[in-house]
Amino acid sequence: MFGSHKKQGTEVGLAVRNSFASVSINTSLYNYGSGFKPTPEFFLEPYVLGYSLSLMNLFRSYMFKGSKWPTRKTGEFMIHAFIELQRDANPLDMKNTINEAIVGLRGNEDFEEGMNDADLNFCAVFDMIKSTNSEPVVVEARRQAEGLQKLSSELSSENNDPNAGFKMAIAQLTVKKRLEDLFPENPT
Repeated sequence: MFGSHKKQGTEVGLAVRNSFASVSINTSLYNYGSGFKPTPEFFLEPYVLGYSLSLMNLFRSYMFKGSKWPTRKTGEFMIHAFIELQRDANPLDMKNTINEAIVGLRGNEDFEEGMNDADLNFCAVFDMIKSTNSEPVVVEARRQAEGLQKLSSELSSENNDPNAGFKMAIAQLTVKKRLEDLFPENPT
C-alpha cells in the first residue's frame, strides 16, 4: 500500500513515546495535570536517542520486515516515527538529528546503553528472552516479576499476559531507572 511505511513509522513513534511515558511518572518529564511532557533536551539526550533509534529499527526490521527497505523508505519511516515521538514538543530538525546521532554518537556510552536497553525491552515485550539468560538485569527482573505480576493483575483484570510482571520489571530496571537519573523529579 502506498505510503504505508509512513503510517507504520507514525505508529512506531507512538509506541516509542509510550515506552518512555509509561515509566516517566517519577521524573521531571511527567506533569500530574497533563501527563508525559518531554522537553526538547529530552530528545537530544544520547541515551534517549540510542533507545529511540534502536527501538524504531527493531520494529521496522522485525514487525514490518523492513530490514531490506531502500534508504529513502527507511528514512521516511524514521522521520515519521520521530515526528510522532516529538508530538506536543518543540520539533527538532530530525534529518540532521538522526544523521548526527548515527555519525557522532557511535561509541558514546550513554547512546550505546540506550540501544542495549531498547533491545532488551523489545525482546522482553515479544517474549524473546531465553530462560537461560543470566544477565544481571534479567535475573533481577525475574526476581521482581512475581510481585509486579500480582500488581498488573490487580490493576487490570483483562491482562492475561503471564509475563507482564517480567516485562514491567525490565522496563523499570532499564528505562525508568535511567530517566529518573537523567531527569530527576522537580521538588514541589
